[in-house]
Amino acid sequence: MIGEIGEIAGSQAVLRVGRQRWRAMLGAAGIRADKHEGDNATPVGRLALRRVL
Repeated sequence: MIGEIGEIAGSQAVLRVGRQRWRAMLGAAGIRADKHEGDNATPVGRLALRRVL
């Protein structure tokens, strides 16, 4: 199942999977395609949810 990030406000977002929605935290610098170590950003891409708290 594929989720989608939407409703981004700063480092907070909403993860939508089907009809369900969860709050999600992003890096302080938001989502960036040109991610570099230590830039406080979340990389653009399809990422596996390995652990959900």
